[in-house]
Order: sequence, then structure tokens, then C-alpha cells
Amino acid sequence: MKNLLKYGQRFWNDLRAVTLVITAAITLDQAYAVHQFGWALNAHFHPVTILSYLPRIVIETPWVFWTSFIIFLTAGALWTTRMRPKVTATATVIALLLFECFFLQNVAWTDHRLGLPFFILILLNAEEFFLSKKTVLTAAKFGVVWFYFSAGIEKLFDGGFWPNGTTLQVFAHSFGRTGSWLRQRILENVFLAQTLQWGVLAIELGSPALFHRRLRWIWLIAIGFLHVGIEELMGYRYLLHAVLAWRIFTIEHIHPLDGSEPFDINFRKLESSDFRILYQWLREPHVQEFYQRTPMSRADVAARYGPRVRGLDAKFQHAHIVTVSDKRRALIPIGKLQCYEVADTPVRSITIDLFIGEPQFLRKGIGQRMLYKYLTDVAFPLFPDATHCIISHIVSNYAAIRCSKSVGFKFLRNEMSEGHEWAIFAVEKSSIRLSDVGTT
Repeated sequence: MKNLLKYGQRFWNDLRAVTLVITAAITLDQAYAVHQFGWALNAHFHPVTILSYLPRIVIETPWVFWTSFIIFLTAGALWTTRMRPKVTATATVIALLLFECFFLQNVAWTDHRLGLPFFILILLNAEEFFLSKKTVLTAAKFGVVWFYFSAGIEKLFDGGFWPNGTTLQVFAHSFGRTGSWLRQRILENVFLAQTLQWGVLAIELGSPALFHRRLRWIWLIAIGFLHVGIEELMGYRYLLHAVLAWRIFTIEHIHPLDGSEPFDINFRKLESSDFRILYQWLREPHVQEFYQRTPMSRADVAARYGPRVRGLDAKFQHAHIVTVSDKRRALIPIGKLQCYEVADTPVRSITIDLFIGEPQFLRKGIGQRMLYKYLTDVAFPLFPDATHCIISHIVSNYAAIRCSKSVGFKFLRNEMSEGHEWAIFAVEKSSIRLSDVGTT
């Protein structure tokens, strides 16, 4: 499934920012309610959250609630800017948990609006620790479906037959906004009320349709109308959940980034901020199979590439990140390259090491274009006296071999090194070309 692939960084920045903004809007609404109505302290204390078993003096102290609120907003803003993402992501989630537990314990009504965005923030927090990169979007989709489907199940089985018309009339009479146009129509017409109740039930129980590519759009339009109606009738601010559902189930169309579109290819110097994604790439199965067979920790990555970034490694000082972009998107890093001079060759030569780290960009023809452009725009200009480039691949890496041949590399010989057989290829600077021999 496409949504199991790892998307570009812009994809995750988008999902993270949207979720944080929606969560912040809900917490601001809840904080305003606390400011307006105050704590609903009761002599008969009933635990309602996992933190209710803390001493009551802690649970019922307003400054703890407001402190967690400020920490959440601050940490969330820093997380959005990618400042120490592991720390700020964890602080955001913990502060939000404290805020919501204190809120639910001390207000006179229930409010489960933060359930869905909180779940998605937990997934995004886990992604910062490389725990769920390939399952975040799938889990978020299941979270959206479960949020609505469980609401439909509750209406269907809790408290009798819900879509009877009179139930909605009672809700409209008791909780509807004064001056609501829809409230007046519902109170006057029981058939309309019953029809709306059946519609709500069909939408909520029909949420699994989100997994069907065509039915998805019908459901998203329907849920938008549902939340607009709820907002107009009762003023319950659940409209943001529709926005979140829309974003999660349409973000693949907004940021497909699967290598299926024409992209501009660019290169930039490797930076220390790239170590996180570099570590992630080096854990990918296709990279471990042909490029980095020995597992590397984050400390190993920093130790190997730190001197190269700081210019302390004379041989491997030219390391680059390859990025792709089209006219609508920012630069997305997809792989790493480096070039350096080769000693003990009859003619002055350079060599190139490269890999594409993002799996969804494999076998799209990008590797061929990337290698060609790196040779012509970066490698040979850095070594103007070099006349040849040498490249080596493990003999079973057929895709990489086809890619090199398509740029003009010619087979020289096979060599044994580090327990593996390598195929050595070379190309003369004047013979570099693009052809359709293969893609990678």
C-alpha cells in the first residue's frame, strides 16, 4: 500500500503542523471554558482519568492546569520548528496529557474532542524515535475511522433506539443554540429530526468507507456537512475533527512524493542536521543489503560523518545530500552521494559512492538522472583534472549496475573485497551520457 511507504519530510511536517494547530485550537477553547466557568469542585470526588489518583490537592490546583497548558503550547511550537524534536515532541504529549486529565477532572461536563488528535500526536512522537515511521499514517487513518465508528455504535446500542426523531428533538431543545435555524426546524418537524438522525448514524457507521479510494470523497463531504450542522445547531466545536479527517485522508494526494512525477534534482553539502535522516536511511533494508551491511547506531553515524561535515576528513570531504522538488514543493532529501580522488590509477580518476535512501524513489529513473547530474555538475567540477570516474557495485546489485551503464560506465573487472564480489566500472569524462538501459 502506498501509505505504508515513507514519505518526504514535507509530508510529515504538514501532518504534524496541522495536528498541532487543531489540538492547540481545542485546548484554547477548553482553557477559555475553565477561565469562564472555573473549577467544578465537588465534595463527592469521582476519578475520571488515570491521573485522578494523584493527591486531590494536585488535581484540583488551577496553577498545575495552567502550567501544563503553557508548556504544551510552547513545546508544540518548538516541535513545529524542529527544535530538538525528540525532547519537544515528548514534552508536548506529556503536557497535553496533564492538561486534559486536569480539565476532565475539574469541569462539569465531558469533552472527548482531544481523543483523536492526542492519539495522532502520540504516533508522531513515536516517529521521532524511529518507532513507527512506516505505520503512522495507517494508524492515524484507523484512529479516524474508529473515532467516528465507535460514536455510531454508541448511538445504536446505548440508551435504546437512537434514530427515533424525538431524541434529537430533546437534544435540540435542551442544548441547541438560541437563534439556531436548524434547531427550530428540528423542533417543528419530527420526520426531519428522524431523517437527520438516520443520516448521522449512516455517516458514522459508514466511516470504514474512508479506506475505499472513491467512496472516501463522498464520506469526507458528508462529514463536513455533519459537523457544520452540529456547529450551527449546538455550537459544539467538532468541526476541527472533520478538518483533521480531511487532512489525513487527502495528504497523500497533496504530497504524493512517490517518484511518479517529474522532479528537479539538486545537491547540497551534507550537514550535521542530516545525521538523523542519514541514520534512518542506513537502516533501510535495501541500503543495508548493498551499502551498509554492518548496523550503525546514531552515535556511529555522527562519528563517521561528523569529521566530513566539519572538513576534518581530507579524503571524504565532499559528501552531499540529493534532493528532489517540483514547482509546488520544497526540497525533499532522498539520498546521499560523495566523491573523492582515487590513488594508484593509470589516469587521474575519481570515484563515487551513492544510494537512494527513500524506498519510494527506487526504480523510477531518478538514480540514473541523479548519477548523471552529480557527475556533470558536482564531481568532475570539484576535480577538474580528473579524466575518469570509477564506480563499484556488489555483483548482485543489478539495478545499480544498470543505472551506471545507462550513464556510460563500462565494465572493467570483478574484485573480492570485504568478503563480497564487486563489479568495477569506469567512464571517461567525455563519454558521460543518458540512455534508457535501466532505471533505479
